[in-house]
Amino acid sequence: MTTITTHSTYTYLSRVLNAIANTAAMGAAYPTWTDEYCRKEVERVWLDNGSANFGRKVTIAELYELTTPSKKILGLGMWDDDLWLIPLWMFNYIADGETLVGIDGEQVVKGVTDIDFDNRFGMMAYGFEAPTQ
Repeated sequence: MTTITTHSTYTYLSRVLNAIANTAAMGAAYPTWTDEYCRKEVERVWLDNGSANFGRKVTIAELYELTTPSKKILGLGMWDDDLWLIPLWMFNYIADGETLVGIDGEQVVKGVTDIDFDNRFGMMAYGFEAPTQ
């Protein structure tokens, strides 16, 4: 099994975010793209989730190891100083079987539990526990 470094996790997720953002921007910039086609293209990139284009999914352990500035740049947000919430765009790029914690303390397993996509300020109500100081 290949060990993934923190730097490559950040680089990988930055590329995914860039692809999603650029696809959305193309939908806004290209007047020949219909609304239906724009949605299809954004959905195609978002649902790629580790196929040929990006090649893998990340684990909570990898996200945990990112620096705080890297987490913030990627759109993760802190909830009550003990829970890093994940941004909606990242959800499909997290490996199935990973345990997520809700803002209510409920633990869910990605790919097993039905998870609500409701979000505020781009973050879901689920994430992973922050390191204790």
